[in-house]
Amino acid sequence: FFLNILRLIILDAPLALEMRRFVGDAIISSIIGYEDSLWSVRNSSTMVFATAMLRVIDPDKNAKKKDPTTGDAITALELFRTYPGLSPFLLAVLKLGTSRVRSGEDNVQLERLAVFPILLLLSRLHQSFSTLDEDLSASPVKSFLAPVFGCLGHKEHKIRFVAARALSVLCTGERSEQGNSSIQTLLCRCRAAADNASEGDWNTAHGALMGIHALLLSSQKPSSVLIQTNCMDTILKYASWFDSRLTCPPSCVAVALEVWSSAVMECQDGEEISLSMLLKTGADVVHRIEQLLAAGYPPLEGLGSLGQVIGKVCCSGAMQVVFDLKRAQNTRNEHIQKISRLLNSSCYDVRLACIKQLKKMIYSSVDKVIDDLDWEVKQKLVLIDSVNKVL
Repeated sequence: FFLNILRLIILDAPLALEMRRFVGDAIISSIIGYEDSLWSVRNSSTMVFATAMLRVIDPDKNAKKKDPTTGDAITALELFRTYPGLSPFLLAVLKLGTSRVRSGEDNVQLERLAVFPILLLLSRLHQSFSTLDEDLSASPVKSFLAPVFGCLGHKEHKIRFVAARALSVLCTGERSEQGNSSIQTLLCRCRAAADNASEGDWNTAHGALMGIHALLLSSQKPSSVLIQTNCMDTILKYASWFDSRLTCPPSCVAVALEVWSSAVMECQDGEEISLSMLLKTGADVVHRIEQLLAAGYPPLEGLGSLGQVIGKVCCSGAMQVVFDLKRAQNTRNEHIQKISRLLNSSCYDVRLACIKQLKKMIYSSVDKVIDDLDWEVKQKLVLIDSVNKVL
């Protein structure tokens, strides 16, 4: 009852300025309520938490694919300076939750309820790289890095996902002076976690790969950082499904392919080699998926998601080559055939993802070719006719 009243007070516009100073306490109350045994209390706590998030943390309700470096969200440093009591409380609960996971306690449900909202809060903060003259060692933000990194190996997929996003928010940029919290350092830690994950501990490998992906998305030069931190060998290993030995879950392969694709999109030097390797690896993975389906193997968990990722990645890469005006016609024809093979794949998820990506890119790509004055009309018609034959 009292939590519902608190929620309504926070939402009340005339009281917004007066209530703003109490939002930190409201967040603490909602986190405590998450571990209550009564569903009504947990439900009301969820509503209070969501209201506080919209009022103070991030007013954007639809931030699933939002860039953490843009938007109207508050920064972590600003949040903890405005509400000094919030940082030690959230850190203590987060450490307690991760310690329960390591100790293997049976009460996992309550642990999950306490950890997830904190990671969600951190992941929705605005990423703000600190300045060199700031005392980073005294910043409360750095204290969260260790427990958040530990959550990358959690058995719940959603917790690994928000932990990866939170890690990208808490990093302090690409300058080497920023030590243990720089993107390079965190990428090296994620790479080591993925490389050292023992067989059977795929949650850690999957979380580490998602951490690499989130960190690269927050980087201004993802391809350079990926090579600089020697992460590419790890990505190649997982993206190739361990050289087609199929010894890791499909979800790990899917994240590795997404990482590779995001790096290729930003790459300038050697882009052709990187893209061709990506498309070749993707074709091999599609072939393995089709072999598994043809052999009647029991469905692997995550195989459908892998099909969606590989269809999107391969179609997007092939489309770039097809409508690249600098490529030879033979090269473009080869990649048109690659798109055709994706559209005729025996895997439904591959076909569906390819169709969606093709529909998304086809109009803008054709408009680009038509508007290009360097091409003759005959060349444009040949290209468009070749694409039409596939469709």
